[in-house]
Amino acid sequence: MEAPDAGLMGQSSRQLPSSPRTQSGKRPTAASLQRQREYAVWLQAQPQAGDASWATFMAERRVQKERVRLQQIGVKQRRERFRRRHGASPPPEAEQRQALELEFQAYRDARLKAAEAQGRRWLAHEPSLRMLFEAERRKQKERARLRKISDKRRVARHAAKLEQREAIDRQRLEKTAAEAASRQQARDAAAARRAERRAASRAARQWSTEGQCEGMTRASGGLVRCRVHRSSPYAVAAPLRRGERFCGHHHPDKYTGVRCAGIRKGGKGQCRVWSGCCYADAAPLRRGSPYCQHHRVRCVGLTRSGARCTVTSSSEHEHAQPLREGATHCAHHQPVQPPAPPAASAQEASPPPAAAAPTTPITQILPSAARLKLKQARCRHPSSLPPSRLSWRTTLVAYRHGFLSSNTQL
Repeated sequence: MEAPDAGLMGQSSRQLPSSPRTQSGKRPTAASLQRQREYAVWLQAQPQAGDASWATFMAERRVQKERVRLQQIGVKQRRERFRRRHGASPPPEAEQRQALELEFQAYRDARLKAAEAQGRRWLAHEPSLRMLFEAERRKQKERARLRKISDKRRVARHAAKLEQREAIDRQRLEKTAAEAASRQQARDAAAARRAERRAASRAARQWSTEGQCEGMTRASGGLVRCRVHRSSPYAVAAPLRRGERFCGHHHPDKYTGVRCAGIRKGGKGQCRVWSGCCYADAAPLRRGSPYCQHHRVRCVGLTRSGARCTVTSSSEHEHAQPLREGATHCAHHQPVQPPAPPAASAQEASPPPAAAAPTTPITQILPSAARLKLKQARCRHPSSLPPSRLSWRTTLVAYRHGFLSSNTQL
């Protein structure tokens, strides 16, 4: 097929009186003529042995147009992304190419200066240098892209951690609120039950002055009657439950019987607890002790371990009887008096001369076992003390072991 005349291809079919027509007799359109021109150019570029059919031309033409269309779409999308990121339209392509060329020249100059500084000979091969520049530029872009991805992931992890913490705090607050609500509900239920019981008790027991104490309170100056009733569960209401007129606070027998011999703090006078009152502090007085529970007397004796005895005048067992009678020791630690010498004649009872009195200390004549007994009894007397200076505990141990007789003069 021969190529059409170039002069005829440049004119429109409407301008030529004898222009070609289609099979139906119509004149061809400008697009049809353009395809004819492109086909003629394509035929000139095709090799002789290649396929030069109209179908092959149209297939290649469609592929080329699709490629151009996709390139335009890509350019449009890149411009849109640039506009979203930077808030302005991207520069024209000519400016971009010029900026890229300036960047390449700067890269080439930097490589040249680095080679001169190292004393190497620089042979600049333009294609190879441009390939290195493009590879370096792609690496920089890839690093920037990866950096952005890392930043996004870091921000996402931080946001996930914050969200997790907020969820944990929210769950903790919800749990705390639920626990507080359950506790408040339990308190409200308990208060309601107490109110119901109080109302039921108040309805079941109508207050009556019958069985009420006839005493007057001290705080009111003798104007308000005591509110203790015989239905009260307190111990002071026991006289009222027995049918008496006064409670334990206002009973006439409160200040009768034996008064405690102790002195109040600060020397404010004698204790006002009497054995006739109903308080538990007066129980030792009712058992015969001269002191109440507050002023009880404790035994001054020592136990075998060296601790002080715990028996007091308010103790209920019989060993505290000496303390209740005014002694300082209980029955366990009462000092034992040495046995009285037997009755003798006047001559035997006459005291021996002073020169015949023994002067050897008793701690020197005791064996080691007795000395150990004395040490355990905490008798800290020097060995130089004469028998007359020994304590009653040392004397008692000596008598028990038979190292002193009734004739020994102390």
